[in-house]
Amino acid sequence: MSRQEELAAMMVCHCKAINSEFILRQFNQCSVTVDDLAKSAGVGMDCGACLDLIEDMLEQSPMHFGSTEQEVPVFLGAAS
Repeated sequence: MSRQEELAAMMVCHCKAINSEFILRQFNQCSVTVDDLAKSAGVGMDCGACLDLIEDMLEQSPMHFGSTEQEVPVFLGAAS
């Protein structure tokens, strides 16, 4: 099983119930950034725990080009 196939079954953003299949589809079809996903789907906007994984997924995306250095949202969740 490839790394991408493993990711296809994984819940990425538990706060918004968004899985890796949705995120990979957005990366591959729309060439979105992490910031775009945060604005459109809300990923990373609550607790922020998913942001590192989403950035890793973007780096591994076949459509990825250029730098991954981009603005990531500051999460609005309560401090633990």
